[in-house]
Amino acid sequence: LHFLMYQPLGDLIEAIPELQVWAKQHLKESWQSAFERVLERIQEIDQLEQDAIKQQPTDEQALGEYWLQTYLKAFRLMNAAHHNFNPLASLEYQILMRQPSRTRLILCFYLLAQMTKIKNKDDDQYGESKYQFEYTYKNILGHLLSVEQPIPETLECAVMDWAGTYAEMQISHQAFFPALLKIIESRVEQKKPIPKEVIAMLRRSGINANPSESSLPSLLSKLVIPPINAGEVWSEALLHDLKTLEPIKIWEEILWHANAKFSKPNAAWEKTALDLLEKVSTKTFAQYVLSWLEKVGQPRTQMLENAPFARGDANLLFDSFNTRVARGLAWFVALLPESEQAARVMAHLTLTSLKKVAGVGPRDPMLANAGVFALGRMSSLFAVGQLARLKTRVTFKTTLKEIEKALENAAQRQGISKADLEELSIPTCGLEEVGKANLDFGETRAEIRVVNSDVVLTWFDAKGKVLKNPPASVKKDFADDLQDLKTNLKDLEQMLSAQSVRLERLILAQKTWDFAAWRERYLEHPVVGCVARRLIWTFSDSGNVQNGIWSEHGLVDSSGTVLEVADTATVSLWHPIASSPERVLAWRDDLEQRGVVQPWKQAHREIYVLTAAEERTNTYSNRFAAHILKQHQFNQLAALRGWNNKLRLMVDDSYTPPYLELPQFNLRAEF
Repeated sequence: LHFLMYQPLGDLIEAIPELQVWAKQHLKESWQSAFERVLERIQEIDQLEQDAIKQQPTDEQALGEYWLQTYLKAFRLMNAAHHNFNPLASLEYQILMRQPSRTRLILCFYLLAQMTKIKNKDDDQYGESKYQFEYTYKNILGHLLSVEQPIPETLECAVMDWAGTYAEMQISHQAFFPALLKIIESRVEQKKPIPKEVIAMLRRSGINANPSESSLPSLLSKLVIPPINAGEVWSEALLHDLKTLEPIKIWEEILWHANAKFSKPNAAWEKTALDLLEKVSTKTFAQYVLSWLEKVGQPRTQMLENAPFARGDANLLFDSFNTRVARGLAWFVALLPESEQAARVMAHLTLTSLKKVAGVGPRDPMLANAGVFALGRMSSLFAVGQLARLKTRVTFKTTLKEIEKALENAAQRQGISKADLEELSIPTCGLEEVGKANLDFGETRAEIRVVNSDVVLTWFDAKGKVLKNPPASVKKDFADDLQDLKTNLKDLEQMLSAQSVRLERLILAQKTWDFAAWRERYLEHPVVGCVARRLIWTFSDSGNVQNGIWSEHGLVDSSGTVLEVADTATVSLWHPIASSPERVLAWRDDLEQRGVVQPWKQAHREIYVLTAAEERTNTYSNRFAAHILKQHQFNQLAALRGWNNKLRLMVDDSYTPPYLELPQFNLRAEF
């Protein structure tokens, strides 16, 4: 049947009577009806050719719709949703080729308009049309462009304008993309301009393409193109600054060298990078590169169209070409002199790259790993503090392993344990004492206070009167100091959150400290003290065990009695499971009376005492059996708590249960 569709129309019309006789003699009865339908189709096409000139409308839009519907009818008859539909194999194509060139050009413009309409629709009305868009409309347009030579300038521009709105295009199994490349190659030979949006689309399309499947790499090599795509806040800032940077050729070499196609820099890459850095001012380099990278993750400046079956919204993802440049620039940062700003930006780069997008997951784990790589190369305690903060925020396992590795290497360089390094590397974020700081800006004073987990900034004039905002003189005369204050406040908010999470995880680790070390690292630390002073601690010394919390009078128990703690005592976090119900209730009453808001549930923590049934089953519990969970929410919670879990499908007949390794107890918990 498929063979018949390729035969010349005139020959088939003449042979219909003979074919009908042949079918009755040689085909099974079940096939005869199908064969008859094909013959009817051939006769219908014959009638269509005869009536084409008579019936087709003169209005351009109606004419485009007429020929589009003619093609779609053939599409449905030749297996509607099948992506191998070839317009050249249809009899409709033969008829269209006999029409005036103007008719085919009208159809080309009409196809562009219809594809734009379909791309912008997500409702069910266009469900079938999404297949038509991806596998039919584009193929029809591609075939028409390949035969309609020369292509008018207006059509070339329209095709490129349309293609430039696309995030990326399927390179193989499509007629449109080769036709587009021919248009661009022709324009390059004629030295006609290629829109930057089209170049950006070509670059993104070629990221994951097999070079042997397309002439795209060869074409891109002929274009004079910038080292990065426009369309993102950070890339726009880069392109703007690049116009003023000197020497421009060296900066362009740096950016092209930064366009990394591998996951980590090798020795050869680093050698070239160091040679390039010697040709520019490292201070200027750091200033500009950090200003660009801190803008990564901001919303796009130019919105892109998504293909009907794209995974994830391209406007929420990173430009796949630009992200390679950003990755290389992060490696360059690792070769620069250290600074707190560099550590901050690398931490930001890591977190923004791991933000999840529906249908994809983390936006760019490789870029996140580049940020961790740069932080791992830094030896300052501030950089280690950023790694420790990331450890409390990151749940993506691959990046989390890189963070752990970086912390382990930093601890080895310092000659101390990783746990000690994390405690010693916590910055003060500008605080002078626990939860407080005062800064003078001429006659104006700024007071920073940590209230529970909130950071409060208050301004005072020379007479001590509270100001709603800093006066104009402060903004003018102390602009740099004011910016430092804002940076410290942001660091403080992030660090308070990170330390709260870190301390909660220490319960399970059953971490202990010498009293003197605990007092220095926790109770009296300007930042950690804001969290530690709202928690209950256990003090053990020669069999004497006391539980206490900080108050204005010092360490007190649940009744408010001041504790006498010896310097030889060991300190650990208190857990309600180790106390009687009466003692737990006493702590809850004390906290409520004094208005203490704990950073996480401690006194009010849920505990699950073993039941008689659980004691009988011994190694497992049915307490939560048959509970229905939202698996994506559960998966996120499990990751935050250190559990290993995999998302599963309804078709999975077996799967590894979520589990938590407890090496300190020589146990593994499974859920």
